[in-house]
Amino acid sequence: SRVLSEASLGRLSPAEYSPLPDDTLAHMPYKIFALMFVTGTLVGVVRSTFGEEAAMAANFALMLLLPAALMALVVSRSLATGLSPAASWDLISRIGKPYALLCVFLFCLSQGQMLLIGKVVEHRILPLIQVWGELQALLSFFFQYSFLAKFWSFRCSSRAGSTLSLSPGMSTHS
Repeated sequence: SRVLSEASLGRLSPAEYSPLPDDTLAHMPYKIFALMFVTGTLVGVVRSTFGEEAAMAANFALMLLLPAALMALVVSRSLATGLSPAASWDLISRIGKPYALLCVFLFCLSQGQMLLIGKVVEHRILPLIQVWGELQALLSFFFQYSFLAKFWSFRCSSRAGSTLSLSPGMSTHS
């Protein structure tokens, strides 16, 4: 929260930060969470009310407004201002073209994240699942063989004095 607040005031290095503590930042993480939660809930409400296509349009619009809403929230320290589309639109219009570049950059960043998650699942998680399946098959075979060996041993031991031939030249005596 402090980094966001100081950066919003143009102080980009820790040496430039104000030495005074800022009590207005105490609840900022909760406000940021509330901002994200409300926008996600709004998309859910639009989906349940108007359908999938309207939800996709609402999600796109909110994702364009979300960086500006976060900036407005941090600068004003007010959740109501952060949730106000008018405040976000005012900020977007004042920033201009660099805001559009920011949105393009954030879109590319999120697509890269999804690509990375896909690669991690493909190369790290799926091999673990395959090894787990092979291990389960091996353990299943071992336990079944162990059960059959114990059963056969029990059956053979129940016949007093009987001889069981396992292979030519080998025999067991109970």
